[in-house]
Amino acid sequence: MLNADRAHNSTRRGEWWSSRAVMTATQKRRPAYRVVVNYLEQVIQSRGAHNDEPLPSVRALCAQFNRSPPTIVRAYTDLEARELIYAKPRRGYFVSSKACRVLIEPGRNLLETVYTNARKPGVVPLSIDAPHYFSPLRHHASDLNRTPADIPHETLRGPSFAGSPPLRAAIAEIVLGRHYGYDDLFIVSSFQNALAAAIRSRCRGRKVLVETPCTWAIPRVLDMLGLEAVEFDMRDDPDTLVARLAEACGQGDIALALVSSRMNQITGHLLDESTRRAIATLFAQNQIHVVENASYADLCFVDTPRFHALCGADNVTVVGGFSKTIGPELGAAYIATREPPAELFTYIQFLPNKLSSDAQELLAGVLRSGEYDHAIGELNERLMAHRDRMLAALARCLPAFQCAYDSPAGGAVIWVRMPETIRADTLLRDVLAHCITIAPGNLFSVYGRFAHCLRLSYATDWSLPVEQAIRTIGHCLDRRLHAASTRAG
Repeated sequence: MLNADRAHNSTRRGEWWSSRAVMTATQKRRPAYRVVVNYLEQVIQSRGAHNDEPLPSVRALCAQFNRSPPTIVRAYTDLEARELIYAKPRRGYFVSSKACRVLIEPGRNLLETVYTNARKPGVVPLSIDAPHYFSPLRHHASDLNRTPADIPHETLRGPSFAGSPPLRAAIAEIVLGRHYGYDDLFIVSSFQNALAAAIRSRCRGRKVLVETPCTWAIPRVLDMLGLEAVEFDMRDDPDTLVARLAEACGQGDIALALVSSRMNQITGHLLDESTRRAIATLFAQNQIHVVENASYADLCFVDTPRFHALCGADNVTVVGGFSKTIGPELGAAYIATREPPAELFTYIQFLPNKLSSDAQELLAGVLRSGEYDHAIGELNERLMAHRDRMLAALARCLPAFQCAYDSPAGGAVIWVRMPETIRADTLLRDVLAHCITIAPGNLFSVYGRFAHCLRLSYATDWSLPVEQAIRTIGHCLDRRLHAASTRAG
């Protein structure tokens, strides 16, 4: 009877809630009704749960948790008092229209609000760029990120101080095109750690030139290191851009420049090669060392040189990794730099290296076999298809006369510019109520610029209702624009 009852309820209410709960030891120590409450909160947020969605019956939850009806009813009463659900006599309990808004977590800051909510079940995470999701190499991530328990004892070897020699040699030869040698490479645990180590070891002053919009990690690293940023926007007119950079360099207090390897990874904007060479020459003439952000270098849809290939490797430290092309769980990034300063050795010796030498050598084999290059070509084709799909959805769903966006030359996201009267962080609050996350533009500036811009990822799970989410964003933006025009009138 128990199985029949469970099957009946699963068919009547849908498969999205029907899996049997497995309680951990911690859960078993909690009051029984709180365990059920926590489970139901997850159900409400889970994929497919929305306003008026029916919830499991009291009888079904009694069987699922092996608890008495009063315990289950108490859990439902708790949720009903918080207005997350409502009851219909003799029909059961249902999700309320307020549920999604109440369960959104504000976070301690904007970044935490975005990324905490983006990882919740049932949310359409247009804020998270995950190109590795479509990578043909995705299956390698777990194989390469093996724990010591997975490796036979007789073959287990700890990684060397600078990383596995075969992997360092493979990155220098295949990824960086022989501009750096084996001794110029260092393998570290993550891109953020590599970025911080490169900046700390190469910065000889307090001011750093920063290409913006920049990855959200850069403002956090600069703040941690106590450095002052001088931002420049690569989308400026080329002549104006070079003139502004020349003026900044001429002040003599710039110690370092942070630039993208190819296109800007936030906007997808790609400068022409002559302008990039002019910028590289300007930095070299003013003895400004360059830290090149290569995290998206392989995800460029246009065949164009990396920054260090334009100006020579002597003046450039490259920071890159494989989290965007293979998977973030891989835990491998690299620093490539000629004549590494002593400070770099000091910094990286405290950075844990998650990959054993054996796993690093497996990654080296993937690079040398040609499998990596082949997979990158396939990954970029998939990303271009999703880019075009997203652009078509934006054209249908966003008010084109009020928004501007370009077709990116690579990467995983589209940069949308709204009227300056609209703040993306307030729009975020609107769309969070519909279980959608976006990335407000001020996350990608040291000084919170680009508040009227937002970043939307097309490298996301397209099994979710992505186009419906974009249409909802458009409706929320329309309401904001109407309210702004009413106030102005």
